[in-house]
Amino acid sequence: MIASIAQRYFLVIAALLALTAPDAFSDGQVRIASWHRNLDAAVSLRFDDGLESHATTVIPQLNAYGFRATFLVSPGTRQYRARQEFWEQMVPARGHRLGNHTMNHNGARSVEEADYEIGEAARTIRRVQPEGSRLLVFASGGGGKLWGGREWERADPAYRRLVAKYHLIDLYDGNHPSLSARSSMGTGDLCAALDRTLAQKGHQAYTFHDIGRSSFREWVKTVINGYGLTIGEETFSGFLRCLDERRQRLWVAPLVEILKYEREARDATMRHVRLDRKSATLAMTVRTDRLLYDQPLTLVLPSRRGKTVRSVKQAGVPCPVYQGASGEFLADVQPENSAITITYGDV
Repeated sequence: MIASIAQRYFLVIAALLALTAPDAFSDGQVRIASWHRNLDAAVSLRFDDGLESHATTVIPQLNAYGFRATFLVSPGTRQYRARQEFWEQMVPARGHRLGNHTMNHNGARSVEEADYEIGEAARTIRRVQPEGSRLLVFASGGGGKLWGGREWERADPAYRRLVAKYHLIDLYDGNHPSLSARSSMGTGDLCAALDRTLAQKGHQAYTFHDIGRSSFREWVKTVINGYGLTIGEETFSGFLRCLDERRQRLWVAPLVEILKYEREARDATMRHVRLDRKSATLAMTVRTDRLLYDQPLTLVLPSRRGKTVRSVKQAGVPCPVYQGASGEFLADVQPENSAITITYGDV
């Protein structure tokens, strides 16, 4: 009799534990996807100097494929002012992003000049792109002077303070490698890099300059430097076709969006707080500054046998829910400290 009672008691406890144990309904824990939409890898396209070919060749081709890119511009230059309406209205309207390449692309000879070159360009771009956070990508422009080009980061400690002052991601700080497209490269070289990126499941940034036929000036620079930065239009078009063929696995987005996501995902954690038959509640903790880092993060939701995801709410606000390429349920959430509730229903 005592043994029978003990056995029944054990079965009841076991049943209760089964109802509350995560493994009773979940084939895994919620996690933050490595890349947006849980895609395999990320690719960013960067174009420096606001060149004529960017307006006449690059952007029309990008728009045709629906790819969004980053254009590092110098708003004080004559070539920028000649197409000011294009850069400040048409380009952002298609989802492209402008980046800070200093105001005049002439370098600087003092802290005061550097502050103006960096700060005025930042103010101009933020006026053009008022939405979203204040974070911008930045690459020092101009060379040959003490504060010019890549020498900026070695000229004075004030350089680092200016980067922080204007909320910039310094692309020349040694932490942001990029594949620089050169005239010696063909479509096959650029496409092979895409396949390496997919194999490594990482982020590949491409940096382009002029697209089209090399000028005499470019030829002279090629002779002096040993390489050129102009690639043919056919090579560029072929590369975009390769990118399009792989777009189901690649997140192609402006550089600042990818760098935000990468930092947020690294600095965020998810913790299960409560699980029951119909829902799961999680606590999301982030360490990034919400005013600067505002790129939505993709959550890969735990599956439940015989259940489907009905809704996801973050602090009570509904979040986009959709299925990934492999059929997994995904949700996009804001990078902020909050409670996230997943509601399940019968299939």
